[in-house]
Amino acid sequence: MKKHLNVFFICSVLMAGALTQLGCSEPKGMNRIESIVLRDGDTAATLELPAAYMAKKVTSGFAQFDCQYPNMQPTVNKVEVSDMTVNILLGHSLKSHAEMTIEQAHSDRFDPNRPGAVYRNGTKGEYQVFLSGNPVSDPKGFSTYYLFKAKDNQWVQVEWSDWSEIYMVDRQMNPDVSVRYWFRKSKGTDFIHVDEIVTKFIKAHLKLQH
Repeated sequence: MKKHLNVFFICSVLMAGALTQLGCSEPKGMNRIESIVLRDGDTAATLELPAAYMAKKVTSGFAQFDCQYPNMQPTVNKVEVSDMTVNILLGHSLKSHAEMTIEQAHSDRFDPNRPGAVYRNGTKGEYQVFLSGNPVSDPKGFSTYYLFKAKDNQWVQVEWSDWSEIYMVDRQMNPDVSVRYWFRKSKGTDFIHVDEIVTKFIKAHLKLQH
C-alpha cells in the first residue's frame, strides 16, 4: 500500500511539473483579490479582480485590465499581446455610444456637406449598420458601426475601420457604468458571442454602490 502511495505521489509531482512547463499552471495572484473603486460624484462601483489581472486605475472613474479570450484568464505577458487578448476599459458614462449613433444618424446616405456625419446603411444579419465618411472617395478613412441589442437589453456598438486591425466595442453595463473593449479582427465577426463572454466576466466582478 505504501509503495502504491509513493508511486502516486511521484506521478503527481511529475504531472504538475509537466503542466507548469505547458503553461497550464494557475497564474500567480489568482487567490489575492484587489479592489478598485470607480467613483463619479455620489455613485461608485467597485471592481474586484484577482491580483493576477494587474488591473490599474486610470482616473478616478476608470480602470483598465487585459484578459485572454475566451477563458478570460489574465494576460501573463504584458509586453506581447496575442490575437486572443481583450483589452478592457471600465468606468462611468452618462449615455450609450450606440444610442448617440442612432440619434445622430439623420440620413440613409452620405451627405457631402456633412462629411463626418453618421448615416444609416441598412442591416447585416442581426446588426444595424451605420457609416461615417465616404467609402467611395475615402475608402481608408471611413468607419463602420455595427449595432445590436444584447440579452441584458443594452445597446452594443462595434466600430470597424479598414486601417485598424482591431474592433472597438462600446456598451453600458447599466445606466451608471460603461465598458469599452478592444479585440483583434482575427477573432471573427460574431460580436454577440464575444460580448456575452466579456460582459458576463465583468458583471461577475463588478459591484455597484450608491
